[in-house]
Amino acid sequence: MPESPRRDSIGRVLVASLPANQRAARRVFVGRDTSKAAVLTLSDPNGAAKLQVKVDSAGRASIALLDAAGHIVRTIVDSGVTR
Repeated sequence: MPESPRRDSIGRVLVASLPANQRAARRVFVGRDTSKAAVLTLSDPNGAAKLQVKVDSAGRASIALLDAAGHIVRTIVDSGVTR
């Protein structure tokens, strides 16, 4: 079926009809976000992000731990100190 709003609607209905434990969730994402930062995101079996490793466009690195709602609860940032 060619791409169309109708196809997207049918896909959403089909996915919604599956029990939650049988839906495929994105567990790993590697790519860039809208701010052009390189991002690695690891998610739980339901697709909720839990860990995010990021290098922003200025080269600063960070690691963030997220709670069930997707809010950052702890962040480790690059101190800028060379060892």
